Amino acid sequence: MKKRRKKSIIRTFLFLIAIFIYIFSNLSGHQIYYYTHSQKTDKRLTPIVVIYSLGEIMIKPKRESDGKYEYVSPGNAIIFEKSKYVSVSYGSGDKGKELHSLFSIWDYESEISMYYHLSPKLKITNIVEFSPDKIHDVVQKPEDQAMVDRYVKQLTDHVLETRVVPPLFNLQWLYDLTFDEKKVLHLGDE
Repeated sequence: MKKRRKKSIIRTFLFLIAIFIYIFSNLSGHQIYYYTHSQKTDKRLTPIVVIYSLGEIMIKPKRESDGKYEYVSPGNAIIFEKSKYVSVSYGSGDKGKELHSLFSIWDYESEISMYYHLSPKLKITNIVEFSPDKIHDVVQKPEDQAMVDRYVKQLTDHVLETRVVPPLFNLQWLYDLTFDEKKVLHLGDE
């Protein structure tokens, strides 16, 4: 009788561990899906969640419908070939504990690249222009932020449309219950 009881306790314990592992992997593996479907999240910050989670999204590669999008990992970046001569990219990386983003436009014909460094809230912090002759800071114009916002939205919307799928067992209620914006967005105190 004791042996049977021990086996029963061990089976229950292993079952509980398996459930815990499944819940954890479900919530982390479908983080973007849960974030975009939650009532508690700020949808304006979805691009930073998308970029931070690109590593998880790219585990199962999918063919893109138009072939103009490329995903780079490690490095968490999306590159969009706008034309034969121009590409747009958006990526992120860790700088200590703070996430930083970089949006860039490359013009291959003129060999000029524009790099827009973004804060965790996706606001331009500085702009650097690289040309064959020099590297210099550029003064931000009012239309720069609108252009960056438009392209970042285009790139991340493509990810949401083509890569984000609902989980087999939806745990949205649990995600909403445990949601912590600073933890999900990896934002420090600003």
